[in-house]
Amino acid sequence: MNMMKPERTPACFLHGNYFSRVINAHINYHPGPSSRAEIRSQIVHSDSANANTDATLDAAIAELDDEYKRRATYEQRKLERVALYASKYVRKLHDAYTLKPERDLAPELVQAARDPGILKRLPQRVRNVYKLPILTEQKCTAILQELQNFNDACERNGWPRERPNSMNRHGLLLQELGFAQEFLDPLVAIYIKPIAAALFPDCGGDSLDSFRSFTVVYHPAKDDDEQHDSTLAYHFDDSEVTLNVNLGEAGYEGGEVLFGGGKDDGHGHTTRSAVTLGVGEGILHRGSHCHEVATVTEKPRTNLVVWMRSEKVRRKSCPMCGSSTCFE
Repeated sequence: MNMMKPERTPACFLHGNYFSRVINAHINYHPGPSSRAEIRSQIVHSDSANANTDATLDAAIAELDDEYKRRATYEQRKLERVALYASKYVRKLHDAYTLKPERDLAPELVQAARDPGILKRLPQRVRNVYKLPILTEQKCTAILQELQNFNDACERNGWPRERPNSMNRHGLLLQELGFAQEFLDPLVAIYIKPIAAALFPDCGGDSLDSFRSFTVVYHPAKDDDEQHDSTLAYHFDDSEVTLNVNLGEAGYEGGEVLFGGGKDDGHGHTTRSAVTLGVGEGILHRGSHCHEVATVTEKPRTNLVVWMRSEKVRRKSCPMCGSSTCFE
């Protein structure tokens, strides 16, 4: 039984909110003769000192053209990947795909789902960011091992994998692999939604009905290249409420989540407040709460991210572009 609605792609997805590593900025993008002028009009405050040079713009356009092609073909390629994985990949750790509360969930999460007020009474390292144990270490290990099995199969067979989003280069889309129905759906519907409804009713936490879930992988800075990420730039999420869980490994250093202000705040973006997560620990926060990830310096780190969404909220205003027509 599906407890949550299927993920919906907003109309602004094709052209809106691209992230360019070349100029370190989020921009809207339309390929064609006017793309250079469009980019220039949006990067007045870019952190890159050379953002407006012809060479930089050429590199940015090449990067953004690739992202446009990815988005333009996303839905068809998604259908092809899901069919391929379902027919070809043989699961090895079946427990990774199911949810047994006594085996998989931290007791603190189960208790908080029954009485979300518990979290409101806890001290907050960062205002409106709530940290608590989510998954057992056993569950985290099972997920990581199964994802490694899947990645190994992709490497052996040359199967395609989709990057999680335009900012993260390394990770997996969990719904495409079959993690939703028996694991993520009940996790969100039964345990996370009651907490989100109590903590974030003002931004749709009480009407969450769909989600997008993926993993992101960060490698130590010395390994940073075109294949790996060691950090994540300042941004807000395509969600009403976000759950971010550290799956491991133990002993990593760096990689703190650094929170600033809300996306519509006129201030609060010059300072950061850090949150560190142990294995199995997670944070719940508004999707509009801007944040970044500090550089990982020791051992890789894999996080499970769930962007939870409310169609009720999005029919009034898309969080990415502000339009009321993106979800008609």
